[in-house]
Amino acid sequence: MIMDKYHQKNNNCNVFNGPVYGGVFLAPQQTDHVAEAEVADAVEIKETTANVETPRRGRKAEFLFEKDGEKDDAFTEKCAKAFIDFLSRHHVKDNKTLCSSKDNYPSKVFVALYKLLTEKEILSSNCNGNSCYDFLYSDCNMNSSVTKKSYSGFIKKLIDNSKPDVLLVDEVKKLIEELGIK
Repeated sequence: MIMDKYHQKNNNCNVFNGPVYGGVFLAPQQTDHVAEAEVADAVEIKETTANVETPRRGRKAEFLFEKDGEKDDAFTEKCAKAFIDFLSRHHVKDNKTLCSSKDNYPSKVFVALYKLLTEKEILSSNCNGNSCYDFLYSDCNMNSSVTKKSYSGFIKKLIDNSKPDVLLVDEVKKLIEELGIK
């Protein structure tokens, strides 16, 4: 194979017998000096990336009761306690399990509560099923026989497409009065 001077010169540059550092081939005469510099750069890059927070993927978590974009812990706790007390007074001490059945009493009560709080403009009319599930499961410490995704879709559909039980609405209005909401 015949090569001109340019290709001969560049072809000779591609042949190295030295070690490999970070995917870069180094000539033997440069090994010690360049290797130390590359290792120092690699350590600096690693330390820099370890200190940088990566943003969360997906949507920002939403809470049922928010104040200034953050969870309103005091009001959430007050509502959770009132909700659990309401269920206890109405003989649901043992059956505090969330399930995707229209006859599930805790879900019926929650739908009535949500609708009334929407009328009072405390909650958005655009229901977020995940925040409802989080309130009932985490804040009210209720058990669940279904996944978060399943229950979230179920409760959102129930809130958006059904009317609450008339008898429950009267009882839940008393619950709202206990919360001090007028």
